[in-house]
Amino acid sequence: MTDRNPSNAASSAGPLRARLGSRARRLLGPTLGVFGFDSDGRRVPPPDETEKGMEARVREADEKDDRARLAIAEAEIATERREKQQETESRPAPHNG
Repeated sequence: MTDRNPSNAASSAGPLRARLGSRARRLLGPTLGVFGFDSDGRRVPPPDETEKGMEARVREADEKDDRARLAIAEAEIATERREKQQETESRPAPHNG
């Protein structure tokens, strides 16, 4: 008679599932742009992604951030101008007389 205890099946499926997951990450990682994972499951960059490459990416992100801040400031200035213009247009004309 075979042992059909569900807890035994679950415990034996764990290592198999881990091995399959590890193999899938190794095979699909380069295709999906992920080089690999360390023992804690964190992404490991590809070997050609050097420190200079990372610095360039940080610079690019900083430039995008600066452009976004500039766009926000320009929008705020344009809004203030419109509000002032509407305020002056809604004032009654002075009476000279």
